[in-house]
Amino acid sequence: MRFFIFASNKDKKRGISSVVGGLFFLVLMTSGFTVYFFALENQSLMIDTQQIIADMEIKKIHEKFIFSATSDPADNNRLHIQVKNQGQHSIEIANVWLVNKTDINQPAAKYEPSYQDAFIPSGNEGKILENTPLYLTPELYDIKVISTLGTIRTAELDVVNGNNNLRVELYAIPPNVPIGENVTIAMHVTNAGTSTVENVAPFLPLTITPLSAVISFTEISTSSVDLNPSQSAFFTWHYTLGGIVGTKVDFSNYATGTLSSLTIQSNTGSDSVRMKDSLEGELIVLNQDLLSRPEIFMITPSPFGVDDDMALWGVNVVNPTPINMNVSKVTISAITTRPQKQDKIFDEDFCNPITVSPTPNSWTCPAQNQLMWKDIDNPLKIPPYSVFPFLAKTNPGFLAGNFDDLETVLIQADVFTTLGAFGKTGYGTSMDNKGNALVNVYLSTVPDSTLITDIYSTKLGILAGTPQIFHATLTDFDSESSYKIALGAKLIINVPKDWSNVSYTPDADFDITKQTVLTQTQIVGETKFQIQSGGKSITFTATPPCVENTQMFVMYILASGKAIHPTENDFAIGPLAEIILQVVPNGSCS
Repeated sequence: MRFFIFASNKDKKRGISSVVGGLFFLVLMTSGFTVYFFALENQSLMIDTQQIIADMEIKKIHEKFIFSATSDPADNNRLHIQVKNQGQHSIEIANVWLVNKTDINQPAAKYEPSYQDAFIPSGNEGKILENTPLYLTPELYDIKVISTLGTIRTAELDVVNGNNNLRVELYAIPPNVPIGENVTIAMHVTNAGTSTVENVAPFLPLTITPLSAVISFTEISTSSVDLNPSQSAFFTWHYTLGGIVGTKVDFSNYATGTLSSLTIQSNTGSDSVRMKDSLEGELIVLNQDLLSRPEIFMITPSPFGVDDDMALWGVNVVNPTPINMNVSKVTISAITTRPQKQDKIFDEDFCNPITVSPTPNSWTCPAQNQLMWKDIDNPLKIPPYSVFPFLAKTNPGFLAGNFDDLETVLIQADVFTTLGAFGKTGYGTSMDNKGNALVNVYLSTVPDSTLITDIYSTKLGILAGTPQIFHATLTDFDSESSYKIALGAKLIINVPKDWSNVSYTPDADFDITKQTVLTQTQIVGETKFQIQSGGKSITFTATPPCVENTQMFVMYILASGKAIHPTENDFAIGPLAEIILQVVPNGSCS
């Protein structure tokens, strides 16, 4: 028996639909997997790219290099760039850019080093322009060295003055030298580059004009030294001068050193002194025909500590113009002869300055070795042809060694005014880390006073031809009984030139003498006793000359001798006060 199964049209359609559906699903599934795998591939590429970028950023962070740039005058100012790789991986220098800062448009030029010089292994140095010679015109440049990772290093190169890496400042101390006495010449050399400069030394001999003014000289410290980046060194000489009173003697010199086997030269530093008679003072007629900038005069202690007590510092700022002058900032900076040891003449954490009237209370120590008065929002106004004192008492700092001392510390004063910013060097102090007297000289309204309310360094409105009484005071501000100013110390008063009728009051504390040469009078008082934790004054009278317009005179008060302690070496004293006296016309003066 046979059976037959017949499929209807409906069943045939259902079978075809299943096949078509399966094919469509297969197409969709294939498309989905294609998109999925495409997305995975893109994500993988993105991850790889991010990894590459991250690796480059990490390499860039770890890429550390410095460079120094010099020009060789003996080879037509050929540019030499020495790159030191301080990182963990090799570096490749892509290009060097030179920006001419002398040109007002500051054009820039790009140079690519040879492939032979471009790669520098870790911890090595290389001259990247050894096979790419570049020659510079005598101008000022910014040099940019760029690696293939994009790290940029910049340095300035002065081809005009040749002061590529070494910076020199020259100081003549004091600025006015009595005939037959010594002037100290100090050269301060700083490595302003990023690589060690070897065999740094002054070029000898110094240039002195006129040379005939030199009687003799002694080299104190001129041996060569190696300077790391930012390190400094001092070189000093003593010169004995002679000749004609009023002669100006100019000193100038530069330093040399070795960098990357090349001899480099610093800028030329210069300073000058004026020869004077041993009794000569100073008269400054401040009017618009002579001066158009503020004048600076100082009050400095010597020695300055170390102690918990305070010594007096000050800057007298003179306005020599017919208009008001505003002062927004005054700084007193101490420069030691051994900057590597971190000596603190003014300690920013412990200086605690106290204002001395009439100075407004705006004193701080913003940095090590700097005492500053600052008020930018309310600057102090100094009237025309007048003066204002900026005075403060402050604690001494500390030297690096417990038993160290510094016989000389250079002092610089700077003022910021509406006439511009100006500075004055040539001052000095000293410091004994074992402790010592705090010695000052100044004028006081009350004899022998050490109170800050009695101290002054300027006097205004003195009528011409009117006798004036002064109390010149020598003080030890130290309260420790074992530190003293020794018997025989001298208080020296240089009465201003042309002041007359000078007389002094005999005093039990001093043997006083007076001598006059031409129109200059000097009073010298030699102490009969030790001065301990207090002040001693010489009282004297002097009459200013007749003047037709307002004039200001400088009275110098100084001291010499020694500070003593029962168990320690003696220490020289040398305080200074440059007192400004304003004399105004008097119709009855003749």
